[in-house]
Amino acid sequence: MRFRDHAELQAFRSRILERGARLAPRVSWLGATRYQVPSQSSPDAAYVVDLANETCSCPSYRELNNLNEPGLPRPRPPVRCKHIFAVLVHKGWYRGEADGRQT
Repeated sequence: MRFRDHAELQAFRSRILERGARLAPRVSWLGATRYQVPSQSSPDAAYVVDLANETCSCPSYRELNNLNEPGLPRPRPPVRCKHIFAVLVHKGWYRGEADGRQT
């Protein structure tokens, strides 16, 4: 995913943080470092977040981290999707800015 400038990136990150915070009350623990987070767009769907690896099974995570495009560089650290933010907020671990990193 590409952004025109830093302001566009920050606006995007703010939106996914806000959406993740709304999902936080609906997070379910699956065991160890894995959590299930419901989809906002498909009521019967849910995604698995693995906090140890900071990964999510959602299509947005794949797109944000260039996993659908062989040969494109992967961002480091990985870009967090709203489902990862939902788990971090649910656990009370997120207290950072919209850049996706804890302070």
